Amino acid sequence: MGEFGWPPGIKAALQNKLRFVRSFITLIVLFVGGGSIYILPYFSSYFYIPMKDAMHLSNVQLGLMGSAMGFTSMIFYWPGGWMADCFSPRKLTAISMIANALLGFWLATFPSFKVLLTIQLLMGVFLTLTFWSAMIKMVRQLAPNPTSRIRRVHDGQVVE
Repeated sequence: MGEFGWPPGIKAALQNKLRFVRSFITLIVLFVGGGSIYILPYFSSYFYIPMKDAMHLSNVQLGLMGSAMGFTSMIFYWPGGWMADCFSPRKLTAISMIANALLGFWLATFPSFKVLLTIQLLMGVFLTLTFWSAMIKMVRQLAPNPTSRIRRVHDGQVVE
C-alpha cells in the first residue's frame, strides 16, 4: 500500500489525471489571454469611426498608430524568442498581460496623439517581445509532441 493506503497504480493514475487537468487549465488561460491581449492594440480597426470621432483623430493618425504597433512588432519578434529561452515563460506572459492592461487603462483616458503613439509602440513591444514567444514556448512545454491534442487545439486543427 502506498501513501494514504492507496495502491500504487491508483496513485500514478491520479497524478496523470492531475497533470492533464493542470495542462488543460494552463492552456485555457493561454487561449483566453492570447485572445484578449490582442484586442486592445487593434481597437482602432474594430472601432475605427467611433475611435476617430471620440479622440478627434484623422485617418492618417489612425494609420500611424497601426503602423507604430506593426513596426515595433516586426523589430521585437526575433528578440522575443531569445527572451522566452532566457526567462520564465510564465513570468513573461504575466508581465505582458499586466502591462497590456495598464496600457489599456491609459488608452481609456483619451490621451493626446503623441501619447497614443507611445501606447501603441509599447503594446507592440509587450505583445511581441514578452508575450508571443513565451506563449508558444508554454504550449510546446505542455505538449512536446507536435501531433498531441493540445498542440492541435492551439494550432486550430480539428480534434477528433
